[in-house]
Amino acid sequence: MIFSTKEFKIGDIVGISGKVEHPNDQKDFLFGKIEEITMRYIVVRTFDLRRVVVPSLKFITATVKTYTSEDVVRDEVEFILDMASDIHKASDILKQAVNTLPQISKPEYTDIIVV
Repeated sequence: MIFSTKEFKIGDIVGISGKVEHPNDQKDFLFGKIEEITMRYIVVRTFDLRRVVVPSLKFITATVKTYTSEDVVRDEVEFILDMASDIHKASDILKQAVNTLPQISKPEYTDIIVV
């Protein structure tokens, strides 16, 4: 049924809304790359390298956004810094580190926002 209702393929980057259980945590949104598709489940590799097995029914009932065709994909990472830290220096270091990742094809769009 998943093959006839929605078009997903190995290598697609997807975001799945709703609770997706993982042994280490429960999140309201799963973001990653499809590694395997079977009739019963789909394996998604998150960008923090977790391997999450998602039942096919979840792909049918949940809202699933395919980011593969998008030019720019946004993600958030939370960092905690000591109050005495140099925020500008930390931002520069984070930006350099992010831009070295192979997934970053347009480093000019990388932005670090401090709140």
